Amino acid sequence: MRDQLEVLHYEYGDANRAEEFAVDLCRYTEPYQVILARMSRRGTLHETAKVLQENVDGFKEDPDYETLHKLRPIDTLVVPDVLFKLTHHFEELLGKRFSNSRWQDHFFFEALQRIDFTLSRTGVVIKSEAFMGMTSGRGRSSAQLAKPRHLRFDRPFLICVKKRQAGATPIFVMWVDNAELMQVVARDP
Repeated sequence: MRDQLEVLHYEYGDANRAEEFAVDLCRYTEPYQVILARMSRRGTLHETAKVLQENVDGFKEDPDYETLHKLRPIDTLVVPDVLFKLTHHFEELLGKRFSNSRWQDHFFFEALQRIDFTLSRTGVVIKSEAFMGMTSGRGRSSAQLAKPRHLRFDRPFLICVKKRQAGATPIFVMWVDNAELMQVVARDP
């Protein structure tokens, strides 16, 4: 299993700052890859994903990249199972009328999206469904190579799912900073 994981970025921390790192959980998956990153959050998820990509690109220039991009026997990896089911109601669409002349008297009375997300030892499952209800009528308004690295996602972290190609736009980005979304599972080594 160590061979399937790839360390995409690793920056050693110090007394004032924790390590920052990113891993590809299985470098063999196609066409998508699942990246977990423990890093500082930026102003928006877009900015955070952009910095993540910059860190990944810069890490490849490290003179010790050939050693550091692998999960070594002295390294550890701890990833919690993440399970969530979210329903988002798009209140901003409710009561809005269509501009198409054929549908002018129709409006949205419901607009929602459900997302089921699971991250576990067996992989990532993302299920999404949307529902829109409409009707007519009235609507409402490197020197440290010998030191073991501990890749533990035990603080807020980013989950990014994107196509495995340079410059690909992520299809799913989530900042996990709520302990209720994480489920610690004891596993034998």
